[in-house]
Amino acid sequence: MNNLEPQFAFDNQKVEDALTRLAGEDNRRARHALYQAFLESILIVPMAENGNSATLEEIRLLQNSQGKKALAVFTSTSAWRCWKPQEKCWAAAKGSDLIDAARKMGAEAVVINIAGPGPKGFLTKSEIEIMRQAALSGKKLAEAADTRENSQELDLDVEQPPQNLSRELIGFLKINLDLQPQAQSAF
Repeated sequence: MNNLEPQFAFDNQKVEDALTRLAGEDNRRARHALYQAFLESILIVPMAENGNSATLEEIRLLQNSQGKKALAVFTSTSAWRCWKPQEKCWAAAKGSDLIDAARKMGAEAVVINIAGPGPKGFLTKSEIEIMRQAALSGKKLAEAADTRENSQELDLDVEQPPQNLSRELIGFLKINLDLQPQAQSAF
């Protein structure tokens, strides 16, 4: 675990640019750019307060009143500070490791920059799985999307979530937005 020092900087401009682009145009190419940038990034993640080491097993998940879990990640120290100004328990982790941890821990979503003025976003459970498969295969999502020979393995339709997922996700996000002040104070 670490103390966030003001001089400690993360270079996640690609993730932030991809989030901004996705907010403007939600399409396959924009999503793949976000996935690839996320997988290649180093992000801030909240950790258990009583942990002895910064292992992925000690990552703290957000949980709503329905028991659905989400992994909160941050692209910068300023985004982290907007969420929990006094928080001291954090770790820096590779995006690819965080995707694997989110899946193993049963997270329904990964929430990127939950607080603050900068770009925000989220990844659904199906997107987490797509990214995990890409990370395991070692292929870049953007390259796989642009070539027909690789498209059978990684070209999944993520523009429209699977049936019933969007309703559940909307419910999850509404509850999180309603409870955001409590969620911020709980962690």
